[in-house]
Amino acid sequence: MDNKTNSFQIILVGAFAFFIVVGVIVFSTVRSGSEVIFPEVTIWGTAPKRSFDVAYGALNLQRTKKEGQLNVTYVEKRKGEFESDLIEALASGKGPDAVILPEDFIVKHADKIYPVSFESLSLRDYKDLYADAAEIFLVEKGSLGFPLYADPLVMYWNKDIFASEGIAEPPRYWTEFFTLSESLSRKDSVGNITRSAVALGEFSNVRNAKGILSALFFQAGTPIVEEVGGEYRSVLNKGRQGGVDPAQSVIAFFTDFSNPNKASYSWNRSLPESQQRFIAGDLAVYFGYASELAEIRLKNPNLNFDVAVFPQLQDAKVNVTSARVYSLAILKSSSDISGTFSTLVVLAGKDFASMFSENAALPPLRRDLLRDKPDDPDLSIFYDSAIISKSWLDPDGLRTNAVFENMVEDVSAGRSKISDAVLRASQEIGAMLQN
Repeated sequence: MDNKTNSFQIILVGAFAFFIVVGVIVFSTVRSGSEVIFPEVTIWGTAPKRSFDVAYGALNLQRTKKEGQLNVTYVEKRKGEFESDLIEALASGKGPDAVILPEDFIVKHADKIYPVSFESLSLRDYKDLYADAAEIFLVEKGSLGFPLYADPLVMYWNKDIFASEGIAEPPRYWTEFFTLSESLSRKDSVGNITRSAVALGEFSNVRNAKGILSALFFQAGTPIVEEVGGEYRSVLNKGRQGGVDPAQSVIAFFTDFSNPNKASYSWNRSLPESQQRFIAGDLAVYFGYASELAEIRLKNPNLNFDVAVFPQLQDAKVNVTSARVYSLAILKSSSDISGTFSTLVVLAGKDFASMFSENAALPPLRRDLLRDKPDDPDLSIFYDSAIISKSWLDPDGLRTNAVFENMVEDVSAGRSKISDAVLRASQEIGAMLQN
């Protein structure tokens, strides 16, 4: 498909979205003379309040009286408290009208979401409008809201450490890490690691270990969980016919970096947490989410580092990284579903999505925005990463984190064979999906 066809499709989708907005506003807002009055809508999420409010304020300034001013109250929740706060609020009848829905709420909380029907936004238009990572929000009769933004896993690299060894560029492929581990890692006279090339091989002190493993599983060809006939199934242990099991290959590669008998050895569980070590200047490569950039800069303004796309398999036909993705979703418990819908349609538009992305320094999920990369060098990498991002239907973020941790540490500690650890993890995830 050529660029002219792509542009034409985007114009058509934009026109479609315009007619949705007009139709919804006519039927779900109140008119006072020539002015459209939107209802009060409360939205909860973990997105930064300042980023949301700045974009929301700028959007309202652009809107005419005829279009109407939105009336939104956004409440930022801590990630560790969002789910419990929401469940408690819904039980007491005091919940918000909508949420910025993270992908790891889908399996557990899809029944609380009022879906956007395919009559409102067709499957074809949805796929044309949003990046592939947003397809995780698709359900049988529509979508769980309007996808807003992604937080992709990227590679942060210490330029000074690389330069000290005469290396000008960050690694692009996983095969490069075998030689990098030897050239960039440092040990003292008794074999203790004093500088690490990369933090892989363990779980408890590797921040984002589940996200890293998820990306590696995607690259190896396993989606971790599949939906078959309306049911979710774990496919982590589903090997290739006549070939090596992809999940087992991933765990073998990952744990090699914590094996003292391997040349790639550069990490162990006695070391500080990986982000802390990177900020201290003792870790050459750190895999973190795009949203961590500001935190890293704040904690060490003098750290000379840069951002790059997550490494790939050298002969892969498709590039992949993992991401957290978020959607503006209406709760069934809202006292004004049609009014909330009209508000979210506006917030899902190109103007708000663009301004929110710029203020949050996180990539949007709309294809028409991802097509035009920003001048900011970091955000441009985040845009590239969002385009190749995938997520999976995680039944319970905390519990699957423990499953992944046991899988890795049973292997790294020598308690289990790789095949047994992967099988056990797949069975445990499958049991969660059945419940």
